[in-house]
Amino acid sequence: MWTYKYLKAKLIHQQSTSEKMFCTMQIENRIPYARLKVQHRMRPQIADLLRLSIYKDLEDHANVEERENIVGVRSNLYFITHKEREDSMRDGKSKVSWFDVWTTKK
Repeated sequence: MWTYKYLKAKLIHQQSTSEKMFCTMQIENRIPYARLKVQHRMRPQIADLLRLSIYKDLEDHANVEERENIVGVRSNLYFITHKEREDSMRDGKSKVSWFDVWTTKK
C-alpha cells in the first residue's frame, strides 16, 4: 500500500519542475483541480510543445488535424528572436512590440 509520503516522493522524483510544483501544491494543500484531456484549438505542432513538458497525455481533437496549412509560409510554427524593445500600453500592465506588429503585417 502506498503511503502519502511515498506517493509524494515518487511523484516529485519523476516529474519536471513545473509538475513538481503543481503536485506539491495539489497533494499538500489538497487542492482540487481539473486538467484538459482533449484540446480543440491549437495546431498539433503547438500542442507538441506542451506535450514535451507538462501535458504528456494531451490529445488533439480530430478538428485540429483537419486544418489547412497557413498559405504562403513553409511551416505552421515559427520562433522569431529579436532584441527590439517593447512599449508599455496606457494601462501600465500590458506591453506591445511594434516590431512584431510590423514584421507580421508585412
